[in-house]
Amino acid sequence: MTIPTPRKRRTTRPHKLARCVSIVSAVVLLSVTGCSPETEAPSSAATTDPLEIGLSELRAFNFNQAYAILLEHSRHISPDDNDWPLATYSLALATWHQAPTTQQAIDDATVLFKSVVEKAPQDSLAASALLDLGRIAELSQSEEAAQQGQSYYQRVQDEFPGTEMAVRASLLQAQSLARSLDQSQVKQAIHILKQITQSQPNTPWRGTIEQYIAHLYAFYLDDIDEAITHYSIAKDVGFPRASDTDLSLWQLGLWQQKAKQDLAAAETFTELVEAHPRSVYGTVARKRIIEIANKHPEANIRIPELAEVRLGR
Repeated sequence: MTIPTPRKRRTTRPHKLARCVSIVSAVVLLSVTGCSPETEAPSSAATTDPLEIGLSELRAFNFNQAYAILLEHSRHISPDDNDWPLATYSLALATWHQAPTTQQAIDDATVLFKSVVEKAPQDSLAASALLDLGRIAELSQSEEAAQQGQSYYQRVQDEFPGTEMAVRASLLQAQSLARSLDQSQVKQAIHILKQITQSQPNTPWRGTIEQYIAHLYAFYLDDIDEAITHYSIAKDVGFPRASDTDLSLWQLGLWQQKAKQDLAAAETFTELVEAHPRSVYGTVARKRIIEIANKHPEANIRIPELAEVRLGR
């Protein structure tokens, strides 16, 4: 995620500097939760500006120091200021992630997130605040936690349709539903995710969504055929974790064999062996190819050779 460039400050309103801090704190949280595929390297230029120091603290995950800076600057910002949503949202993040975690800090962060939603409902940070409120609700472990969290995620989908935040909300809502282990709710989770792929087929989260749908079918509903269909889509658009592509191919090949799609499995295992010579699954994948070739001699399946991988190469 790229850090937005702050607007030009007016010297008569020094509290507008707080927008810089809030932007970076949002980036930090997204990085921590694994939702942000990209981050921009912070500037190494030295500064004596206290707000720039606050930015550095947030980039270094020093939430306690960031909280002290943001709290002080929040006293100079009113809801009428254009930068109030950014400053308040950033303070909420710093408050939530202080160490050690206390219920009082969580309660204070909740109030701040809710104030962003209530006083700046059209601001994009309101969507982020709703997602954070959903996570806080789910982590509370109350009897109504899942329902409360899902209601926040649904609000993001309803109030910010067609946005990346709506996609994230759908994923979080689906995960919340699936955790119940109830098949009807798992099917509802799949329905929510399919709606996203239909309305936003080119979303950069498509691979993540398709792979997750496949896992829901395979591990929750025992429907391997549907799992293969969606895993194959994830493969075509790009698996979400490139570093784990060999593992993903191994999983797809196993499912294809289980579904008696031997020739498709042989192709998948061959791709694993040839495209990922360092993979720990290479040897076992090749053995599977040999087994399939012996079972289907009429197919003339080519047996790939394991690449010679030397230390340092």
